[in-house]
Amino acid sequence: MKKPLLLITLPFMFFITLSAQITQEQADTIVQERITNETRPFTLYAEDIVQTDYTVLTSANEKIKLNYPCWVYYVSFSGETDGKYLIVKESNGNVMEVNAKNDEGPEDLEDWRVVPFLQYSLWECTGNNYFIEMKIFPSIHMLKIRTVPNVLGNNHTMPGTFPESIEYMIQDNKMYWKDNNGQFILYWKVTYFSDNEIILELGSPPLWPPNLIISYHFICQTEFCEI
Repeated sequence: MKKPLLLITLPFMFFITLSAQITQEQADTIVQERITNETRPFTLYAEDIVQTDYTVLTSANEKIKLNYPCWVYYVSFSGETDGKYLIVKESNGNVMEVNAKNDEGPEDLEDWRVVPFLQYSLWECTGNNYFIEMKIFPSIHMLKIRTVPNVLGNNHTMPGTFPESIEYMIQDNKMYWKDNNGQFILYWKVTYFSDNEIILELGSPPLWPPNLIISYHFICQTEFCEI
């Protein structure tokens, strides 16, 4: 009886392993998210098939041999000879970043696929001694926040601590953020004044007292203003 059971179980396990592999589309998204904080102009290239035996030459003139299935990407910075590789492991999506040797990148780079940029809207808010910058990536529901509190003095302290990157969704004019437990919680009340102005009012997070709930006026800094 054990042998028939084994024959049934193994194909099922094999199916689970295959379904967990990272597709090319998923790898593209992983890499696009990874470089959203890059400020230099660049072009992102990708090998079109999974690589199983690949060697990368690093900026330290060391060779790294990749002997596992992976998706390989190369970032070429405009006007610079330095680039970098982003290696996405096919089995789990883990990313390895490798600074490339001072050259023009892979010899066959013209044959690689160009990966499009993730479109984002940039919003800025200034107030009593603080500055908030938001990058919103609507295609992947990702929000990145940079804050500079107390830039004009010590008379005002921003309530709470903003995460650098968080998944969000907008529903019924409210913005929900995903917490550490993977649950969406109400964080902002959203009011649209025009195509390039938004007022975000703090919701009611349990860690913030009601007297600290205030409104923030954001102005879009990019032509693309989607959220």
